[in-house]
Amino acid sequence: MADGFFYVAIPAGNEAMRQVYFPFQVTELNDLCFVRALRAELGKQAIVTDGLRQKLFEELVGSSQNKVAAKKDFLQEQDKVRDALQKADSDQLELLASMRTFKVIVLRDPSQDSAKKGVFLFHEDTEEGPANERAMSLCLAAGFPPKDIRGTCFLSQTEEFLERDCVNPIWRRCDFTLKDCSNDAQWFKDARCLRDASGLKQKEDAAWFSSLQNSEAPLADGDSDLYAWTQTQDEVEVVFHPGPFAGIRATKKDIDVKFSRRSLYVRLRGRILCPQIDLAGEVDPENSFWTFDRARMELQVTLSKAKAAEWKTFLKAKVSNATSFKEEAAPKTGVTGDEPVVDAGDVEAGAPGTTGDLPQLPAPRRRGRWRSVFPVLLLYYVLLLLAWLAWHFTRKQRGISQGSEGGHAKTVQWIWNWRENL
Repeated sequence: MADGFFYVAIPAGNEAMRQVYFPFQVTELNDLCFVRALRAELGKQAIVTDGLRQKLFEELVGSSQNKVAAKKDFLQEQDKVRDALQKADSDQLELLASMRTFKVIVLRDPSQDSAKKGVFLFHEDTEEGPANERAMSLCLAAGFPPKDIRGTCFLSQTEEFLERDCVNPIWRRCDFTLKDCSNDAQWFKDARCLRDASGLKQKEDAAWFSSLQNSEAPLADGDSDLYAWTQTQDEVEVVFHPGPFAGIRATKKDIDVKFSRRSLYVRLRGRILCPQIDLAGEVDPENSFWTFDRARMELQVTLSKAKAAEWKTFLKAKVSNATSFKEEAAPKTGVTGDEPVVDAGDVEAGAPGTTGDLPQLPAPRRRGRWRSVFPVLLLYYVLLLLAWLAWHFTRKQRGISQGSEGGHAKTVQWIWNWRENL
């Protein structure tokens, strides 16, 4: 038990930190056993050394196909790396491959003269998985700039000392406990003071600020006579100028917004603001939405990007009439005023995730055939009525008796002749 040591495991998330006991003494000669234990805690499989020399050589200096284009001095360096890998045994190859999957942050260097121990943080070299906030806070407390550390991390401590009749110092791992992780631990203060005194902290902080400014370069945006657009990595926001809406004192019932994966369509009453413009990238209609602020007469359309990336432009191609008004040729369809309200104030929302094809103007209706025949029939019966009235008036003038057989025959004959002439 006296030969073993403690180290600390720091899981990502809210799981408690653990103080772990390693039962064997670890020096430079057998440090591989400790690295294997860390890999096992992360669920990593054992490394197979077959073909590992060639793989490490290609990772370190490039494949042999690049030899032809390489300079002579670089070819000599390649030969040295190959000779060193040939001399390494299987344990050394496994240790080298294992340490390429880990990143090691030296929080404090060991010092034999000042009897100060070294502190090392092991974390997996990956950009996936949850961020380890506690491990990042430890690095900040030790005087390091912010670092992106993910997954479970491990803290271990080493010491150097001279034994009797020994010339070279002995390096070995020693206890690092949960108490050493407290904010008032002395090694935090020593590490920060050493980094400040050497100027290393100022140099690394300046490099971090420089990289932060480069990574936060503003994304492309734009403005037109009708709208302004901005973007993040995940969304594009289009804000329409209030002039057209204030001119008619618009409400949400006057606005119709449609999304498709590559198009945007916006209509205000009988005027089309965006006549099915082609977008520069694909959007997710299900997660896109629009809102209308009646107090400011401002329409805001939020387009959710199908893929997180920067759009260099808003439109796929220049549309000459994208920022002009057009009179609509058909009755308005679309928004019925049933869209949910996303804010309790004057902000009113359209239907989020409006999908489907963009609206098509309906074809004009054809009038029924009976509508063209009806006036002719009406005229025919009016003329027939007039003829009957004329005949009746003539009959009374001539004193024709209603019961006379001859008169009846003449009446029938007169009507028949009039119809034929008509």
